[in-house]
Amino acid sequence: ISYCSADAAHDHVFAFIATNLNETMECHAFLCPKRKTAQTVTLTVAQAFNTAYKAWQRIHENSNKILDKNNDKKVEIKLDNKKIQADMDMRSSNEKNLLIDLSHEGKTSDQSW
Repeated sequence: ISYCSADAAHDHVFAFIATNLNETMECHAFLCPKRKTAQTVTLTVAQAFNTAYKAWQRIHENSNKILDKNNDKKVEIKLDNKKIQADMDMRSSNEKNLLIDLSHEGKTSDQSW
């Protein structure tokens, strides 16, 4: 889900934009029996998305810390009988994944509510 909203012009409509399995953006709109229902569903979906995003950030933060521990190496060099120590970051900048990967999640039903 990349966007979620209750329609300002049509207050009984709740909609969200999401990416399907083919990486295509889709808009899903639902006509609710009451304006309050559309607003409540919008807030609930937005809160669920924020919670999932924060969990994703925590997971990636922890995995990045583990990578940092494994990839930051101490190097000792002797130069003119003096030891020089340096920290080296062995991780390339391409290894950082900045996208949310939900592929491990189970398939959801193609049916809407």
